Amino acid sequence: MSREELKRILVVERILDRHMTNSKGAMTLGISVKQLIRLKNKYQAEGEQGIAHKNRGRKPIHKVSDAIKDRAATLYTTKYYGSNSCHFAELLKEHEDIQLSSSSVRLLLLAKGLKQAKQRRRMKGPSTASAPIPGRHAVAD
Repeated sequence: MSREELKRILVVERILDRHMTNSKGAMTLGISVKQLIRLKNKYQAEGEQGIAHKNRGRKPIHKVSDAIKDRAATLYTTKYYGSNSCHFAELLKEHEDIQLSSSSVRLLLLAKGLKQAKQRRRMKGPSTASAPIPGRHAVAD
């Protein structure tokens, strides 16, 4: 369990033992009283596992599979080398029936070491002596 979940369990147990009020417990956890009551009911019904996050250990449903990542990387090195991320994503969609966003393609190529992260250019500051604007005169007090 995470530290946050352990803190929730501790506060809920203190409330159930009548050492703390619902409003003080809600303030301690940074949630509303209504949410705290829901937590308390969940803890009474399911125990500590009721407070633990239910998605722990599961893969996201929208995650790109490793096979598709490997196929896209192979296609980039063999067939579409040199194209930028946006164009490569379009080529994958049109010719290979692989639906990936350009940002996913960029992250994939960076992770595989096939592309380098772009170097950001240093912004040049304004010059110290700006050129005089025609029609403007310097005002001196």
